[in-house]
Amino acid sequence: AGRKLQHTFLADSLTVDPKRAAAQQAMIEQAGWLLGVQFTLQVVPGPGGTVLDVLAGLPSEVYATGEAMYQQHWKFQISQGAPLVVAAIDGAAEQTWDNVARALYTASRVATPDGAIAVCTTLSEPPGASLRQYASAPDARVALRRIHKQRLNDSLPAAALVRALSQARVYFLSQLDEATVEELGMAPVASGAEMARLATRFPQCILIDNAQYALVSTEGEA
Repeated sequence: AGRKLQHTFLADSLTVDPKRAAAQQAMIEQAGWLLGVQFTLQVVPGPGGTVLDVLAGLPSEVYATGEAMYQQHWKFQISQGAPLVVAAIDGAAEQTWDNVARALYTASRVATPDGAIAVCTTLSEPPGASLRQYASAPDARVALRRIHKQRLNDSLPAAALVRALSQARVYFLSQLDEATVEELGMAPVASGAEMARLATRFPQCILIDNAQYALVSTEGEA
């Protein structure tokens, strides 16, 4: 139950809707108040798996300070999107499917229509049940409804991949075998050199380091 609730909040966090974010934070604060929580710790992530800062204090104050610090460090705006967006996940401990979901969401926001997304990882963790079942489903809307209903451990990356594949071709560099990557509807990339050659096939390319944390948008977007 705890893992399912965690993924419910993670799925909702993959948005830029301030009303939803505010409602989610209000729910967290109410739960903390009911449990008598008067003190909290929050880690603000830095690049490559490092720690930017550790905050401690009242939940509402820690949230406000941490949010402002995160936005200042990780929010970027670019003039326009590109037909290829390369999203790199940095840090040995950061190689998870949940972070792949965040990278896919970030890249999807700045890839041009019918463009391509390339995710660079050293991921070796096998995909879970939702990823295997729904990633390459022919009807994205049906797949997303079923993923949302089931709320399995890998619901977050499954939903993110379904959405990404519905709008772009997705290339994937990892330590997984080619057959597994292809089963998920993505095109496997064998090496960094192959990824570099892929980039030369597009007139423009955007590279996003630490894509699991970056908040990237084009001019005119929130």
